[in-house]
Amino acid sequence: MVTQETLDKDYFEAIHEKRFAVFFRRGMKLIPLADHSGFLDWVQNKGLRLLGAEGFTYEKGSLTPLMDCIIDYSNGTDNGVEAHRKILSTEAVWQTADFVEFVIELAHANIRE
Repeated sequence: MVTQETLDKDYFEAIHEKRFAVFFRRGMKLIPLADHSGFLDWVQNKGLRLLGAEGFTYEKGSLTPLMDCIIDYSNGTDNGVEAHRKILSTEAVWQTADFVEFVIELAHANIRE
């Protein structure tokens, strides 16, 4: 059974292996936009489902949510990863984000014990 503990362990191993960077701020796990591809690869390889994403800018020590960069994939039929890759590559507003926070679902995850 996949637990948050096993997911967190694998997540931090992926960060340590420099597959993607993560910044932690007030309980949020923020992925720099430049590293989003590595994170999405990790989500897909682990069999996780992307439920949503929110973009943020960072200026003068302050995070600001981008209201045009909030998306919900929870009703989709796929794992959300390919849909998000397409949006990131075609929607110019996403390129204004400095960080992205992703919401993922544990169901059917392929996590090493």
